[in-house]
Amino acid sequence: SMAWPLIEALCKENDELQARIHELERGHLASILQDADIVGCTISGASIRCDLLADVNFPVVLVEEAAEILEPQLLAALPPSCQQLILIGDHFQLRPKIQTFQLGRELNFDRSMIERLFATQEAEYPKAMLKKQNRMRDEFLCLLRPFYPGLLTNHERVKANQPLSICRESMFFVTMREHTEEEAAERRSPINPREAQLILAFAKQIVRRMVLVYLVYDFVGILF
Repeated sequence: SMAWPLIEALCKENDELQARIHELERGHLASILQDADIVGCTISGASIRCDLLADVNFPVVLVEEAAEILEPQLLAALPPSCQQLILIGDHFQLRPKIQTFQLGRELNFDRSMIERLFATQEAEYPKAMLKKQNRMRDEFLCLLRPFYPGLLTNHERVKANQPLSICRESMFFVTMREHTEEEAAERRSPINPREAQLILAFAKQIVRRMVLVYLVYDFVGILF
């Protein structure tokens, strides 16, 4: 019992020394980052080390794939010194991933900041959108024009993309005759095994015909 006050004093001194070490390390890292023209990090790293980024005191923040980042997570990563925020992304494509599917469907929790700012009516923010696509032939643009009305094609870049002769059409739309969606465990995104089996069988048929007609074996990408 007589040693307990000494132990308490030593523990307190240890805590103070650890705090001092952490402060010195953070100051050293901040001085290194302040000499850099560009500081890059993941959104998780920026959220965890927001105190360090606040010490760096940089005025411009550029966020890549901003449409896939939850707004609270982005706000947690922004330092107080931020004067200009540049968001790069496409809110017409993938939304941020969340653990509970119902939060996105019922409460719009999976909406990113860039999507909210594009949709807001209260204020106008400077924004720009790419006007040329470099991936697909013109016949596919009908799928994109509802979202990108003025989209044009860089024909020089896509001219090598020739349609497969083994398919009568370049696009197929298949409607399942009955509702086959199932709720996944832990209330995550729904699953559709029957639709997946149909798509897999179609992909196998394409690969088989490519071997017969072109005498080559190639891979087929499946995007869900």
